[in-house]
Amino acid sequence: MTGGAFTSAAATFLDEIDNPVLDKPIDHVMLRQVLRDVARQAGNVRP
Repeated sequence: MTGGAFTSAAATFLDEIDNPVLDKPIDHVMLRQVLRDVARQAGNVRP
């Protein structure tokens, strides 16, 4: 979690990584989807 990508280097880093990135303010629907996707990839899916 960051406080924001205020430098061009930080913005480039976030663009290049494969991790999910959530913008602030966090949308709870998008957060739940990201958590579901990460859990599914880890093999820990609960209905």
